[in-house]
Amino acid sequence: IYANAGSAEENVWEKIRKALADKSLEVKRAAARVLAERKDTEALPELRKLLKAKGEERRIAIDAIGAITGSSPEWTKELLG
Repeated sequence: IYANAGSAEENVWEKIRKALADKSLEVKRAAARVLAERKDTEALPELRKLLKAKGEERRIAIDAIGAITGSSPEWTKELLG
């Protein structure tokens, strides 16, 4: 995943977004990190699905969404429920 982080090709980013659903926590973490660094708003729906998880998956989603959206009032409201 990290090796592809510099790619400009959309099909690469689609695969990285799909990696958020991988069984491996490390794969999810890596995907979320590079998507957050890119501020990839197209990843937000998949990241929001991870918010429903517990533990580390939820933490990964919170960190990535926060990096993508910043401290927007909408994100704060969504996070606090």
